[in-house]
Amino acid sequence: MMKQSKKYKYDIIAVGGIVRDMFVVAPATILPAKKIFGEKQNYLAYPYGDKIPVTEVHYDLGGEACNAAVGMSKCGLKVAFGAVIGNKVSREQATKVLKKYGINDRYVYNGTQQERGFSLVMVGPDGDRTIFVYREKNDYRKIDVEDMMKHSASMFVAGIDKSSDFLLPAIIDHMCCNGKSLYVNPSSYQLRKKNRKKLHELLQYTDIVCLNLIEAATLIGHNHTSLKHLLEQVKSLGPKIVVITLGNEGSVCFDGNSFYKAGIIKTKRVDSTGAGDCFFATFIATYRKTGDIQMALRYATINASYVVTGYGGQKPLLSWSQIVDKSKKLRLKVGKI
Repeated sequence: MMKQSKKYKYDIIAVGGIVRDMFVVAPATILPAKKIFGEKQNYLAYPYGDKIPVTEVHYDLGGEACNAAVGMSKCGLKVAFGAVIGNKVSREQATKVLKKYGINDRYVYNGTQQERGFSLVMVGPDGDRTIFVYREKNDYRKIDVEDMMKHSASMFVAGIDKSSDFLLPAIIDHMCCNGKSLYVNPSSYQLRKKNRKKLHELLQYTDIVCLNLIEAATLIGHNHTSLKHLLEQVKSLGPKIVVITLGNEGSVCFDGNSFYKAGIIKTKRVDSTGAGDCFFATFIATYRKTGDIQMALRYATINASYVVTGYGGQKPLLSWSQIVDKSKKLRLKVGKI
C-alpha cells in the first residue's frame, strides 16, 4: 500500500499533455466496424465536400496529463502539474483552471508559441468521439525533473510528444536512484514503432501502466492470443501492475500474481473524452490510499462512468466522497479471473 506521503510537498506531479478542447456535435454516421490489428475499429464519417450544420459547441481545458491531474486532485491527492504552454496569456488561462481544482502550477512555464495546443473533439451520435490534436512545439528543457522529484513522492507521465519526450531520460535516471513511484499512460507518439524502445526503457521503472486494448496490442506488436496473454506480455516489459481498459467490456488488470476484471456501470454517454484519463487517475489515487487493486478498479470504473455524462474530462468528475458514496449503492462486478 502506498499511502500519501507527509515527507513531500506533493503526493504526485503530473507531467505532459495540456490542450484546449473544443467539442463539436454535428450529424455524423458511424461506419461498420472493421478489424484493425485484430481489434474492431469503428469510423466516424461526414459527407466529403459538404457543409455540416453544428448543433453544439463546448470548450474546456484538456490533455491527458491535465485531465488526470484534476482527477487525482478531486480524489484527495496533493497534486502539482508540469508543462510548457503557449505564451504568458495562455499560461495564465491554464493555471487559473488548475488552481480552481487545487493543483499547484509551480512547474508550468511559458513557451515560445503564441497559442497553446488544442484538440478538436468530434462527438459521435453514440457519445464516443474522434479527436484531432495539435500539440504546440515548446522547449521542455525549462522543466527541472530533479527539483520535481525532491518535492514529490511520485510522478505521472501522459501525453508525451516530440517536445516533452526530452524529459524521459531524466525521469528514468531519477527513478533508477530514488525508488519513487512512476505511473505511465503511453501516448500515440510513444507507441510509434520508432519510439517504442525508449518507452520500453521507461516501463522498466514503472509501477503502474494503463492502456486501452488497441494501445496494449500495439505496444507488444499484436502478438497475443488472449487478454491474459496480452497482460502478461505487457507485464514482461517491466511495470509492476498493468491495467487495460476495454471500453464497453470493462477493464482488466494483472499484478504478476493475479488477474482481475471489472465490469461497467451503464450511464447515459454524452461524450467519452477523458474517460481513460479519469479511470487511470482514480485507479492511482485509490491504490495509493488503499493498496487494494479490486477497490481501485471499482472506484475507477465508477468515476469513469460518470465523467462520460458531460462534455470534457474534468467538469463531470466525481469527488472522493461522491465515489465512496456511490460505491455503497451501485452494483458492480469486480474480481479475480
